[in-house]
Amino acid sequence: MRYEEYLRKHLERRRVDLHAYYRVQQQAHHSEDLRTKNRAIDERNRELELLRSDRESLLNTIAHEMRSPLTALGLVLNSIHERSERGAGVGALVRTGNQMVRRLQGVANQVATVGEITNGTFELRLGLVDVNAVLGEVVDEYKLAARSKGIELLHRPCEFSVTGHRGRLEQVLANLLSNAIKFSDRGSKIRVRALRAGSMGVIEVADEGPGLTELDLERVFRRYAQLSARPTGGEPSSGMGLFIAKQLAL
Repeated sequence: MRYEEYLRKHLERRRVDLHAYYRVQQQAHHSEDLRTKNRAIDERNRELELLRSDRESLLNTIAHEMRSPLTALGLVLNSIHERSERGAGVGALVRTGNQMVRRLQGVANQVATVGEITNGTFELRLGLVDVNAVLGEVVDEYKLAARSKGIELLHRPCEFSVTGHRGRLEQVLANLLSNAIKFSDRGSKIRVRALRAGSMGVIEVADEGPGLTELDLERVFRRYAQLSARPTGGEPSSGMGLFIAKQLAL
């Protein structure tokens, strides 16, 4: 009987010990689950903070980029009204007003394109595109902006076509030219050319700006990225242009 009593008590202690062990394991597993969930929550919070920061950056950029052309457009319209009452010519003012409208349309198009790319709703309808015609039109559009900063914009004609989306090709080239003008010094040159590379076409925009640091290279194509160099004429920089250019070119 003593042996049986001893054995019963021993087994009871083992049962209690095993029960305690399992409880400890369950608590440890539960604690690890909580830590994993907390890490996931922290990561999500960081993502949300980045999104909030991106949103505020975008809103500030849009407000900054729209303020100048809207102010100028208001002045132009007032001048047109005053001159029309005096019977004076308003042709130059109308052209300036049209330029301001195109700038506002450009800002709206950039924001819309970023949204389409981010939401996965972006689509391209491809066709045959005359590369020389696109280059000529976009270069002509930016000659005035380049001339206002004393920058020489050089364009080498080409004679070939590619399969693509004309509007999006214009948008990519416009973003590259706008970026080159923003970061180029007075008296410098920007060269634009297109050439064949096998069955593909290559468009090059080369400027004499400060270039990119190692850190800049890591983030140059990120959405809303702000780089170490600043626009030489104090122009606004949204960080959308090169992001869009890369997404459209892929």
